[in-house]
Amino acid sequence: MQYEDFGPQSTSHDYIGMGWYQWDSQGGDDPNRIVDIRVVVYRNITLNEVEKIYPVIKRKQDYRYLEYKAALELLGKFGDASWDELPSTRAARNRALQTKQKILQELGT
Repeated sequence: MQYEDFGPQSTSHDYIGMGWYQWDSQGGDDPNRIVDIRVVVYRNITLNEVEKIYPVIKRKQDYRYLEYKAALELLGKFGDASWDELPSTRAARNRALQTKQKILQELGT
């Protein structure tokens, strides 16, 4: 899944880190820069095993790892109706809720 599938950085960074490559000390200066960060949600497997399957390779691929229960906890934050107040937050909420449904379909309840 994509970093953006888990809501805005302001909500998700405690769970999956900042929205720039982990080998960079800070975000880039170009706001149009595309950063491809993948998030792997895992269940019934150890973090070590996940890291072996999806290794971070500096300057090539960046993965963040999120345990199933933590993913549902994070995505549960989007259940609040206040996310519907603005078009941008409504879109973030809708995307996060779709992500939650996908996780539940793929990994069960």
